[in-house]
Amino acid sequence: MATVKEKPMDKDGFKTHPQPTSDALDPLNWPRWRKRVILAIVMSLYFMFTYITTTTVPAFPDLMRHYAISLAQANWTVAVPALGLGLGPLAWSSLADRVGRRAVFIAGTAVALAATAGAATAPGYGAYMAARFFQGLGVAPASTVGLAIIGDMSYGHERGQKVGLWALAVDLGLLLGPLVGAFALLVDQSLIQWLTAGLFGAILAAEVALLPETLYPRRRMLAEMPLEVPLTPLEMPLEMPLEMPSEMPSEMPSEMPSEMPLEVPSEMPLEVPLTPLEMPLEMPSEMPSEMPSEMPLEVPLTPLEMPLEMPLEMPSEIPSEIPSEIPLEASPVPFPRTTRLPFLNLKPVPGMRHPKPWASLTRFIATWRHPVVPAAVCVYSFGWLWWIMGVVTYMPVAYARYSPQTQGLLFVGLILGTVCSEALFSGTLSDWLVVEMARRNGGVRTAEMRLWLAYPAALLSAVGLVLWGISIDRAHHWIVGQVALFLLAAGIQTGNTVTAAYLVDCYPLQSMSVIIFYTVVINLAAFANPFLIVPWVDSVGYTWTFAAQGIIVLLFAAPALGLVHYFGARIRRRSGQPAWVNPEYDGVV
Repeated sequence: MATVKEKPMDKDGFKTHPQPTSDALDPLNWPRWRKRVILAIVMSLYFMFTYITTTTVPAFPDLMRHYAISLAQANWTVAVPALGLGLGPLAWSSLADRVGRRAVFIAGTAVALAATAGAATAPGYGAYMAARFFQGLGVAPASTVGLAIIGDMSYGHERGQKVGLWALAVDLGLLLGPLVGAFALLVDQSLIQWLTAGLFGAILAAEVALLPETLYPRRRMLAEMPLEVPLTPLEMPLEMPLEMPSEMPSEMPSEMPSEMPLEVPSEMPLEVPLTPLEMPLEMPSEMPSEMPSEMPLEVPLTPLEMPLEMPLEMPSEIPSEIPSEIPLEASPVPFPRTTRLPFLNLKPVPGMRHPKPWASLTRFIATWRHPVVPAAVCVYSFGWLWWIMGVVTYMPVAYARYSPQTQGLLFVGLILGTVCSEALFSGTLSDWLVVEMARRNGGVRTAEMRLWLAYPAALLSAVGLVLWGISIDRAHHWIVGQVALFLLAAGIQTGNTVTAAYLVDCYPLQSMSVIIFYTVVINLAAFANPFLIVPWVDSVGYTWTFAAQGIIVLLFAAPALGLVHYFGARIRRRSGQPAWVNPEYDGVV
């Protein structure tokens, strides 16, 4: 079978990224069940990313009594872990690019577990706030390192789906936290933290037992063990040298003779195979029992001679995993990789160049020189996503006439909106949209194709914000508020998925850095929101506060993303590529 060291194609006919190797230790080549287990672990920790910030919201009255603090100070208990979530990626991400993802995930979860126990037993407000900060700092790797793990074992044509699931986890954590916290409050406000500690303990056990290292020296291994893809007959190049005798006729007959002689003329050498035009229309009924010794038993056919019904040796669609027909092996490459690394690796992963410990900070600053990233992130963070934090932190006040448990159940509208958005409109739909638009664009994909979903999503969020503010101010039936929250969450989830996937589409070789930027800015925005929302509502009321937020989403965020959509490709060409790449693409070959 002919093979060639060729870039495999995805199921839609585009070159895959990243490129797989023939190495069985390559995360791209791992079985589907292992990838799903790893994805579940990443999503679980990212779920806790926002769960820790909001699960205490129903306990605000209890916290105010326990620590003798005001409502504004209770709101700060949500802001402080967000500060840890924002600063954490700057500390953890470079370390994950040196010693690997597994060690950082385990260390971060252990820090979060210890901090949660501290929050449950904190004797005073200061100690409680310190514990809340370290909760956020410990769970911070779930954002940047978690998405890096997903990228290590996924192809680019799956990006929307995988990023959508990743974003679904963080949005559900934000919304399920108050629901769980409300029922834990039936026992005691400290039980909220002990339940959180139990979740961290379960995740830590899963990481230790089931999470392998995924940081893989891809550039080095593509040189050492490139994937040899079998060619189908129709893929064989016409100039491929054929094993044909040298004495081929110089010209082909233009017409088929009406009668073909049954005997081969003596002047035609037997070793010359017949071309398709020389073959008789009807084959003789009896074939000779013995072939002449001079004729080779296997005459290679040219691509045009192969019958159309010949079974191809390669499926027409390349699955997301490497076909089993392609032999994979762990060759004697002189360094360990992924599952061959120590159980708890604390040394730099071999086979690649590693960033300096401070690289996350310097690259965060350098990312400002590539305007599409700060433009998209700042517009989404401060003009759109920001407002959901105001809704979440104001739920106990807005529904003060209900018990904490009923208040927790009122988060169901947000939860359903998030899940329905991801299931029907978000990640997978954006993947399909990019493929269809690329086909109409001559097979060329651009990052901006994914942004089309941002416009209807912004409209949903704007309507939801306006409707919720009015429903609270005018004391409408609770179902009106649920419809409003459903619309708000559906728009937020789609916007989150589209924005994160767009950033990675823009700079796939710098995916860690752009997600660091995204995470830091979003969480700094979440940190600032609780300081703003209380005086805003006190001054103008619910209707105008949340109506103004909806207007900002519709008349600022959507048009600003439209400018990124229209000018993004030109801006990227002018700003050029960043001067660095992820370590897996920065190996010595």
